[in-house]
Amino acid sequence: MKSLNRSPYHWIHSSLRTLLALSLVSLAGSSCLRAADDYLVNAFTAAGEAAQWSRWWGAAPQTYSWDGSLDAQTNSTSGSLRVAVQFNRASYGGDNQFAALRNFSGSIDGSQYTNLVMDVLMDTDSPQRPWGDYGYLEVGFRNQDYSQNWLGGVNLPTTGGWLHLVFPINPNASKIDTVAGVVLKMWSGDPTWGQTGTTTFWLDNVKLIARTDISAPPPSMTIEKPTPGLRMFASAAGSQYQRQSIRTRLTSYSWVGATDPVTYSITISDYPSGTYSGFQTHLFIVHGSSVPNYETSPDWNEPHVVFLQIANNADGSAYAAFRYKVNEPSGNSMIFGSGTIATIGSPQARGTWNLTFNPAGDINLTAPNGANTNFTMPSSDVGYFTGPAYAYFGVQPNAFASIGQSATLAHIQVTGVAAPIDDTFNSPSLDTTTWEVIAEDAAGIVQVPPEAALWLTWTLPDRGFALQVADDLTPGIVWSSLSTVAPRQIGDRRRALVMHDQLPSSSTGNYFLQLQKAQ
Repeated sequence: MKSLNRSPYHWIHSSLRTLLALSLVSLAGSSCLRAADDYLVNAFTAAGEAAQWSRWWGAAPQTYSWDGSLDAQTNSTSGSLRVAVQFNRASYGGDNQFAALRNFSGSIDGSQYTNLVMDVLMDTDSPQRPWGDYGYLEVGFRNQDYSQNWLGGVNLPTTGGWLHLVFPINPNASKIDTVAGVVLKMWSGDPTWGQTGTTTFWLDNVKLIARTDISAPPPSMTIEKPTPGLRMFASAAGSQYQRQSIRTRLTSYSWVGATDPVTYSITISDYPSGTYSGFQTHLFIVHGSSVPNYETSPDWNEPHVVFLQIANNADGSAYAAFRYKVNEPSGNSMIFGSGTIATIGSPQARGTWNLTFNPAGDINLTAPNGANTNFTMPSSDVGYFTGPAYAYFGVQPNAFASIGQSATLAHIQVTGVAAPIDDTFNSPSLDTTTWEVIAEDAAGIVQVPPEAALWLTWTLPDRGFALQVADDLTPGIVWSSLSTVAPRQIGDRRRALVMHDQLPSSSTGNYFLQLQKAQ
């Protein structure tokens, strides 16, 4: 073992386990990874390669076949994959889409590649959108656990000819080391511009381009004091509108028909700065008894939803908006149109927000500073929420720059219902009898108990590095492994929540922390 790059910072604790200072020492060797070769996914030199591609999702019918008459490099001994998608906006609504999947036989480490490249040729008879393109094609990876990393997309032009598409790969993206397939998708479910007709395109030369110099700097580590509560990271890579939520396991959370006031209360203890304005905390009340637990966007997918949106402003203040929709599956035009019926401001997002439905029909929304507003929903719409309903609580970044940010919920209460909730998230893990995680990246939902000592965060890649601790920097000191700490990748960083009882006893009252790699 060899130690390099020592930085003389440390963390001090008192006998009362009060955090007095935050610092760290990071010791690391160089990190040089094994080079990879280019990985040819498909060149479609033989008809059998077409069978490796198939429909993954989408209501629009899809066919995949080999075409030996078309090749991006005009190679007479090769061909391409012909994909035909029968879009019909009237028939398929918000599910007027397709996703094509090419599974690998195992998984690969995507961090060893710089780009995913491919050639695409559009049939000029394909339907166009009103502004003159063939649609927006998105490209990404399927991970081993069936989650996705989206690399980007392209508005397909009508200029004709083969297009050479290049999609950069973020080597630090979540789960990038477990890539198990390539995905192409196109959504065309918008009620105003959704396409109808047969979209046909040819695909060729799908390839992963290897990194030529994949030496990487050692990881750098930061430390922060943990805020107890449920910390919710917007951690899904490249997903601007990801929903990271928990929801009730029971469906007894509608207010309709209650004899007493029903209050949904959210206490926020930590929030991103105004630099990340528009970062959202939300409450969804979703009508139904069998909303799938893989559906992370019920506010879009389900027909009847109440949506309390809390978001911050650039100056550090915040607001809440009461929004709802009825009879609008796979859409949200009502939510952000006629269904927005109340707003209220607050000097900050932190504090307690209360939404109360009274038996007489009036609704009260209260901000952390005590400001409140009263309003009502049309009685004809209230009836759509009679019966079973889930309650979701979560966050959404709403901007690419806000991916990786987080909010901490210190307290959630629901009163006036048959199964009231009063959760301060004080235990080491989420109460799974009350909640289930409904999130694009479940790793980003972390319960932080009061006994948490510190958060450690470090950059990637970090293969071969281990977390160690010592109580001084005397020459020859023996560093101890923090083997009971389980780091997790959240977004493009590794994070470790360290409990007080995971730290060894210290004769000096100090802790020095390092990442160490064997040499």
